[in-house]
Amino acid sequence: MDRWLLVTLWILLPGSVLLLVPRRKLRTFIMACFATHILVWIKVTLLVHFKIVTFPLREFPIASDLSFTMPNVVYPVLTGYYILWKPERMRMAGIVTLVVCSGIFASLHLLLDSFTRLIDLTARYYWFADWVSFIVILFAVNRFMSWFQAK
Repeated sequence: MDRWLLVTLWILLPGSVLLLVPRRKLRTFIMACFATHILVWIKVTLLVHFKIVTFPLREFPIASDLSFTMPNVVYPVLTGYYILWKPERMRMAGIVTLVVCSGIFASLHLLLDSFTRLIDLTARYYWFADWVSFIVILFAVNRFMSWFQAK
């Protein structure tokens, strides 16, 4: 079941990029994915190093203790969509969008922990900390993209 979920993610997410991302915004989407990949990879590496998160079912179990799909595909693509569809200014609607999207990311972690073997959160890992970390990641990517598009 878990492997089918990974296969489905690998089919749906790149397919959705082809269908939902306008060609003129593809560069912005790709840069947001790269920026997110860097930040999420650092976060996941630290969490695995301190044994706060484990990944029982990994794509490359001999090469790494990290998951490949979540930090390299799922979160970058979802953040790319966030960057494309967020309100232009970080006023109230932008802040609400930031908080809601990061809450969706943190809830995704909880759902994967509860119903799959893709991620295993320890008792020391709190949903609130995950939520705050995703707020920081989305905000940092948003600031980077604002700087990148201003150049």
